[in-house]
Order: sequence, then C-alpha cells, then structure tokens
Amino acid sequence: MTPTQLPAELIYHIFSFLHRDTSALTACLRVHSSYSRIAEQHLYEDIVVQLHNPPAVSGLYQRLFNNSCLLDYIHSLEIRSSSLAPSSIPSALPSIISIIPQMTNLISLKLHNNPCSYEDFLPTLLQQSSIEELYLYSFYEFPFSVLDKAKSIKKLVLAQCTARATSIPLAISSDSDQTLRTVILCGHSNPDLLSWIMHRVSCLTSLALVHEPGDQQSTSLLNRSKLLRRLQLDVGYACK
Repeated sequence: MTPTQLPAELIYHIFSFLHRDTSALTACLRVHSSYSRIAEQHLYEDIVVQLHNPPAVSGLYQRLFNNSCLLDYIHSLEIRSSSLAPSSIPSALPSIISIIPQMTNLISLKLHNNPCSYEDFLPTLLQQSSIEELYLYSFYEFPFSVLDKAKSIKKLVLAQCTARATSIPLAISSDSDQTLRTVILCGHSNPDLLSWIMHRVSCLTSLALVHEPGDQQSTSLLNRSKLLRRLQLDVGYACK
C-alpha cells in the first residue's frame, strides 16, 4: 500500500506518537506530500517561543507569516523570556504578538517573566474568544485588573505572581459576567493578588492553593470558598 492509499485518520494517529519528536516529524515532511500536512499539524500544535533566541523567533515568524495555514494548527503557545528586568522588552516579542490574533484555534497561552512586555498587549489578546487557558509565571507587581475584561478565560494559573497595589477589581454583577471557573495559585503571592482572586471566588468551581500557609488573606479566601457547595478546593495541588 502506498502512502497515498493510507487513510488520513490512520496517518494522523501514527504521527501522534511522534508528537514531541520534532526531528522525526520534520523528516516526515520530506517523505511524501500526503504526510506533509498531517506532520505539520503535529509540529505546530504546541509552540514554545524562546525570546532569548532572536534568530529562531525570526525564523518561526517567517514560516508562519509565509504560510498562514500553519496558524490554524496552533492550540498551545508558550512564550519564554530569560529576562526579569522591568525595562527589558525582547525585540522579538512584538512580531510574535502581532500574529496571535490569527491563531484562531489557540486554546492555551503561557507567558513567562517580563510582565512589562505584556501589560499593553494582554487586554487585546484576551478578547480572542478561542483562548480558554492562561498561565502566567513570575509576573511581579502586575496590574491584574487587565484580566477583568477577558472574554473566554476558563482556567487561570498564576505561579510566583504578585499584583500591583493599584489593581482594583471590577465589580462582578453575576456569574454570567465571568467565564473564569478554575484558578490555580502557586508559590509566592501578595495580599493584593489574593484580594483580586477573592472577588472571583463566587464564580469559581475549582480553586487550588499551593503557597505558604498561615497567611491571613489566604485563610479568608479559604473560609469564603468553603461556603460554595459547587467549588472543588485543593490545598497542596501541583501547579500545572
């Protein structure tokens, strides 16, 4: 049986075992034209962008820009930055940010470090209806009020994050105003962040806290959450 006679569903299933093997999937691109599109789906389904490697970021941007079909395959996008300096905005970031709205099937967005780089971009990005999961890592003194107008975020993971003291949450009038259902808080936080979360407890169905016990704000958060019968509460949950 030639490659063109194999059902596409079968090829897709076989290639799923190579999902994390970039070199093998890249080789499959060159074997036969019938393999190329399916291999591309697996290659671009989960994208990790290393901002400290500008040539690689530029190459990725050019491939996506020149072949817009690849943007439809992206379900998960993770942007990593090695810099924590407030004034350091990676030069490669704007080009990647500019094409995110074209990733119509993007479900999960993960952002690391350098929160000042994302402060201006996030409000616009979070209007994208396909994004349901947002992961923020090492976002210190971040104005979390920018998340208040998120259209479709259902899961929010905050690892080593603190909120800016001026982050005043918007009033929540009813459950229908908020899609957020799961919050996972890992590592260090501050009272302002816990206060921001506390205003959303009434809308949550799942809350996980993994940080230092005994904090008065976290105790209040726990006490308030216990009043909700539909809430699944985990303390000591692995951050993922």
